[in-house]
Amino acid sequence: MTTPDRGAGPRAPTLRFDPHPRRGPPGGDHAARRRGRGRRCALPEDRRWTVVVRRPAGEVYARLTAFEEMPAYLDGVASVRRVSDDVLRVRPERGGPGAWDVRITVSEPGRCLSVEPLDPTRPGVRFLLEPGTGTTGVTVRVSAPAADPDDMHFAPDPERLRAHLES
Repeated sequence: MTTPDRGAGPRAPTLRFDPHPRRGPPGGDHAARRRGRGRRCALPEDRRWTVVVRRPAGEVYARLTAFEEMPAYLDGVASVRRVSDDVLRVRPERGGPGAWDVRITVSEPGRCLSVEPLDPTRPGVRFLLEPGTGTTGVTVRVSAPAADPDDMHFAPDPERLRAHLES
């Protein structure tokens, strides 16, 4: 008589890091969750720049998450308000495109903040904080909208961002 092999049967799928988290089934919430794992703060090279701020990373992060203050350093934005725990409504200045919603996809105090559009034709922005001795490097990446890569509404102005974070 033979005994059945307990290890036999269907194998669990292998999970791997997806370097392109936006790919996948449309509307699939799994992509947003996957962005929160592994290399979640890695930034592509496109539309990216860094400013050095004379403040600790914790203070810089606190200023970045004061979302109502975003128009002080975002070009073309009149107001930002919280709609829910992880969704913000962005209202452009007059003459800009209509209002759009962005979701906070990554929020790591003192390290990283990412807000991505719910509508892929709108821009998003990601901030990566690199603490130093009494300073913090803030690397910013603006995600270009799929419909118009030159539409830079919601793009932080480097000098206004630095002034805002140091005030």
